[in-house]
Amino acid sequence: MKTFLTLVSLAGALLANTAGAAGVVPESSVLIVDEATGEGTMTVQNTDTAPVLLYSAIENVAEDTEELLVVTPPMARLEAGQSQLVRFMLTRKGPLATQRLKRATFEGIPFARDADNQVQTTFRQNIPVIIQPRG
Repeated sequence: MKTFLTLVSLAGALLANTAGAAGVVPESSVLIVDEATGEGTMTVQNTDTAPVLLYSAIENVAEDTEELLVVTPPMARLEAGQSQLVRFMLTRKGPLATQRLKRATFEGIPFARDADNQVQTTFRQNIPVIIQPRG
């Protein structure tokens, strides 16, 4: 009976805990880049209690390997609780005929700490990027 009560209380504690985001969190779950303006932007917030190095990158999908976008800044120091605006600029010179799909990744890399026997993990946010043709 004591084991049963322990398991029930442990299950209740786990279910009562709300899930929260860790690391860097983008403001939206999708990024739209409009060919008419030539760019798209995303604000990324550091939800950790320590500063991180924000690493932003573009990943191609298997069906479309053409390099269409450049990200700026690719790396930036992001203090705890602060936000960073990341720009995605279109590099293609000619007009787009159809919508294109890419992926954007945001990773918060923690700085080294002095404590021994400590494991640090990073969380990478990977969101879709839709490139809209003009018109």
